[in-house]
Parts: sequence; C-alpha cells; structure tokens
Amino acid sequence: MGDPLLLSMLELKNSILECNRAITEKTDGVATAVTLLRQDLDKMRNRVKYLGTGADRVDEIVGSHATTLTDHERSLKMQEAKLEDVEDRSQRNNVHILGLPEGTESIPVEQFLESWLPTVLPGLESEGGLQVDEHIGHKGANKNQDHHHAC
Repeated sequence: MGDPLLLSMLELKNSILECNRAITEKTDGVATAVTLLRQDLDKMRNRVKYLGTGADRVDEIVGSHATTLTDHERSLKMQEAKLEDVEDRSQRNNVHILGLPEGTESIPVEQFLESWLPTVLPGLESEGGLQVDEHIGHKGANKNQDHHHAC
C-alpha cells in the first residue's frame, strides 16, 4: 500500500475539505439570512421615515385645527354676546326690577307692580295704561333671579 504518513495526510486533507464544505454551507445560509435581514431592515427604515413624515403632517393639521377651533370659540363667544345684546335691546321698553325676588309681596307680582309703579312713576298711567307681564329670562340669565317686566 503506501506510506502511512502519506495516507494520514490524505485523510487529513479530506477532513479539511469536508470541514470547509460544511462551513461554506453554514456560512452561505447565514449570509442569505443576513441579506434578508438587511432587506427587512431597509424596508422598516423606509416605513419609519414614511410614518414620521405622516406624523409631522398630522401634527401640522392638528395644530391648524386647534387654531381654527380657538378662533371659532372666540367668534362664538362674540356672537353670543351680540345675541344677548340684541335680546336686551329688543326689550328696551321693558322695565327690569332687580332685587324683587318671587314671593316677597303679599299679592301676585303683576297686581303688586300695577299698584306700586304708578306711585313711583306717575306718568305711566297717562301714556296708554300700564301692562305688567312675567317674563322668563333667556339662556344667559341667572336662573335664581326672577324677572318681571312692566310695559
């Protein structure tokens, strides 16, 4: 046969070649997995950039809506004040007696006012008579306060 040293070296060489093949197979699988991971990572980076851009746009839109909402609330308050003023002006011929809570007089409020007002304001009877009407206040009125109007 041959030299035992030579045989041993051939066996060693074959073992080394077999190990190299096994390592190559393993590293090829790892290289493929790493390549796939890199591709997935790139896709995720692009998605995060896209989402970040979308989030920035949403922040801008929400900010503009907040400003618009504030403007509308301010405008609504002004309109409510104007409406209250218009309601008050539409009742300018009415006399509001503040501090006269319901039930303090011994007779109904209308009769009390019809008898009391001419003594305080004598000209009322001569200008076409005195009409007393109970009025329920508008939304902005104090609910605990009674309103009586003399027209």
